[in-house]
Amino acid sequence: MTFSAMAQTNDSIDASNIVVTYDYTCHTADKNGTKVDDHYRLAVLVGNKTTWSTGYLNAMKPEKQTRKDLLEELDEQKLNIPSVYVGYPSADKVTIRETVLITDYLTKEDKTTINWQIDDDTLTISGYLCQKATAKVRGREWTVWYTEEVPTTAGPWCLYGCPGLIVKAEADGIHCFELHSLEQKAVPIVFSSSPKDLNMNRSKFVKYRNKTLTDPTYLNSPMSLIHENMLQEVTIFQDGDEKRPLFNGHSVNMAPNAFQPLDLE
Repeated sequence: MTFSAMAQTNDSIDASNIVVTYDYTCHTADKNGTKVDDHYRLAVLVGNKTTWSTGYLNAMKPEKQTRKDLLEELDEQKLNIPSVYVGYPSADKVTIRETVLITDYLTKEDKTTINWQIDDDTLTISGYLCQKATAKVRGREWTVWYTEEVPTTAGPWCLYGCPGLIVKAEADGIHCFELHSLEQKAVPIVFSSSPKDLNMNRSKFVKYRNKTLTDPTYLNSPMSLIHENMLQEVTIFQDGDEKRPLFNGHSVNMAPNAFQPLDLE
């Protein structure tokens, strides 16, 4: 059976001055306990008012999206990449849109100052002279390397506020973002939303997400956590000889590795 895709609004709220891409690595394990790494590419679009951090394919969609482009974007959706808007809807706010299973959640909060401790250590990364800084951010201890050669306080995910672009960031021996490329480029910063999005307090959401996605059931049988009352629309997407079901517009990762949350609180 085929149903229409869920209605989604895409509003252009700003445009980038620079586009920064990062390679993200997460050290985790598969369902058998074997150590593995998850990878994705992150795009950070730095505008005059808003910085948008999201999956590369989500941000850098071509004007005419091919079937191959769409399939790659659907695969990117499986990786639980949050869409973070720093400075939206106002300069003092942070808005995050994130998917758990097949439901999109929207959290809005005050933009807080991260208390970075600047270290004297320096390191050259990707040709940039960088300085070390550390801080506890959302429950994890982060070590970052930033460069004043790029005059922005932006960084990947919810990391921001250093006296220059964050070039590399690591936390707890699990998470690592490292600069892949940087270019001056005007790309629309798009805020996507749907009437079906669930608004939730950030702290409450993090507790719910971490409990749900660290449940052993998710690792072994993610579909068993998707109940009938969660289903709003189903689309059958023809992928060659296979039929790929999309639940509420989302492609479900049927063989996830152990979830390692970026934020613990």
